[in-house]
Amino acid sequence: MSGDIRKSSEEGRQSSVCTMSPEAQRIAIAKACGWKDVKKADNGAPIGLGPLNHWYANIPDYLNDLNAMHEAALTLTLCDRSKYTMELRRIVLLEARDEMRDLDSGLICDLYFYEATAAQRAEAFLRTLGLWKEGV
Repeated sequence: MSGDIRKSSEEGRQSSVCTMSPEAQRIAIAKACGWKDVKKADNGAPIGLGPLNHWYANIPDYLNDLNAMHEAALTLTLCDRSKYTMELRRIVLLEARDEMRDLDSGLICDLYFYEATAAQRAEAFLRTLGLWKEGV
């Protein structure tokens, strides 16, 4: 696992090395959520046919929108939700404050869900489904 972490200059925290590009993450999540024919629009923004409509629209900004990640997480099966929880916990705890990492503090049980950013949720979602790709 040490290959997946690097030292952060801020307060000596460790953080996940995010080597999958934001655009590749957005596209992978959109496809997993049922978007079809995802491609770049003339302006360079990723668009596709949404799961509930038959016209092209911008795919959600999963890495910056907690609501979009909430909707994405709802597409997971019960089994995958359990794995998602473990992935999210692992990712958040890499960057967590010391008191969150303290197993005796009682904070570790729930706060990782409250502390998780949309980008962390996106990474956990992709890792849960085996869609996380290094270097793309």
